[in-house]
Amino acid sequence: MSGTNGTTSRSLVHDPGSTDGEGEFGPWTDAKDGIDNYVGSTKPDAPHMLGFIVSVDRGARSVCQTSYVHDDSWLDLACDEPGVGLAFTYVGTHDNNLWIEAVKLTV
Repeated sequence: MSGTNGTTSRSLVHDPGSTDGEGEFGPWTDAKDGIDNYVGSTKPDAPHMLGFIVSVDRGARSVCQTSYVHDDSWLDLACDEPGVGLAFTYVGTHDNNLWIEAVKLTV
């Protein structure tokens, strides 16, 4: 994303060993303004991404998101609000059986 003070993100991926049905969080990634921020993996054997956290401009700008979840539908649009709450938005689910198939983000 460009025109921001950078982005921070973190993925939640399928965890086959989970006893509570939730996935496992990956490491945080940061990217400066105008640089792509990759979250998750493109490896053929990588686990499904259940969701991810994204923050734009260190929480100073709003991010709106929706995602299409496997065997379900588009989730409701959700937005973070600058200066309110956790200063990031979560895209997707925490359910090991419902991974992301598509995402729409608006800053």
